[in-house]
Amino acid sequence: MAERCTATMSETGVHAQGATNDKIGEWVARLDDAQEQCTKFYEMALENAMIIDMEICAVPDSKQRTVLRMRYIDGLMWDEISEKTYYSESWLHKLHQKGLNAMGLCEEDMYL
Repeated sequence: MAERCTATMSETGVHAQGATNDKIGEWVARLDDAQEQCTKFYEMALENAMIIDMEICAVPDSKQRTVLRMRYIDGLMWDEISEKTYYSESWLHKLHQKGLNAMGLCEEDMYL
């Protein structure tokens, strides 16, 4: 015999009505927790991106800023940056290193 089961959500969590083992309610609660965690991670990533962008804006050379922004804000790979800027990848690496130096960083700092 089938038993009717209705899950409801409130500020205190998921509550099942009509069933002792409410699998749907458990999954809804898990989904809610995952969504909350994703929102926190997104907010942290957005805050970090804003901090990185502010640091990049402080680099005096516009070519270095462009390379840094394309790499760290836009997330482009070196070959993509090369295609967009018409610079060789070796020149991009030099601009990148100079930009990091201008920010008070060295390339090894990027992997910590």
